[in-house]
Amino acid sequence: MESVQIPNFLSEDRVDVVSKFYFEVCEILGCKVHEITFNNITSKVDYVSGTNYEDFDYRYCPSIEKQYSDDKVINYKKIPEDKIKDINTDWIPEMIDHLNEEFQKINRKGKICTFVIFNLPNPVQIHTDGNDIKNKRGKRNVFNPVFKREEYFPSYKKYTHQGLITIQNDDLRNGTIVFNQTFPYSVYYANHENNLDRKKSVITFLKDDDIFRFDEKIENYTYEYMSDEEYKLLPDMNREQLFGLSLDKKLMFMDKGTLVSWQDGKFHTTIPMKKEWGNRIMLQYEGVDE
Repeated sequence: MESVQIPNFLSEDRVDVVSKFYFEVCEILGCKVHEITFNNITSKVDYVSGTNYEDFDYRYCPSIEKQYSDDKVINYKKIPEDKIKDINTDWIPEMIDHLNEEFQKINRKGKICTFVIFNLPNPVQIHTDGNDIKNKRGKRNVFNPVFKREEYFPSYKKYTHQGLITIQNDDLRNGTIVFNQTFPYSVYYANHENNLDRKKSVITFLKDDDIFRFDEKIENYTYEYMSDEEYKLLPDMNREQLFGLSLDKKLMFMDKGTLVSWQDGKFHTTIPMKKEWGNRIMLQYEGVDE
């Protein structure tokens, strides 16, 4: 499946619906929201995370100084029960139906199963999405661990494609880097470190690990450093971290309504964003073949 960047995929009117909803949630919770996850069955809000700070004005993006003045105070929390009733999600089922129809038009098979609004404040590690293994939050004390199938095997879905739709992008340098390598479960790739005590080490490939895990392997692994030609397109990334990977595409978020989409299971990461690059409010999805 080709990785694509399509401008004006979502109309301005529909983008405005999502934007209005996002800032209403910010107002209700009194914080800068980083993630809003929706239940794919009920379309209700399942989970929210954000950063608290004083004098938040939900009507427009705060100054960069205000946004990052207390960026160590990250509050991961369920929405308070008394505030759930104030969040209207009636627009979501129709939006998902519309997107499913539009995806069919560009030969993106499957139906949306994951639906999230992101406005992330920090770069995201190289990773894959898709099926979560059972023991993903576990720790390990050896390199190249071997797990029994019953320890890890997930409730399996056939994920097809995933991507992001721009709701608001404050800097045209924001985007996603997609690599040619794939893995069938949700994992991280951190070839520049060897910390077995790190968070989610069970699903992280470290420098001294091989490419095998959970009876699968990283496909298309190169066993060499990224070429100079490709690496010059990723100047802010650690070259050691990119060992074994090759570049598929840089997909840029551009203006509101832009879709970036790629095959689910491909390793990818955000373009290393800087604090001064501002907000990147994105609608994130994953599709499954039913």
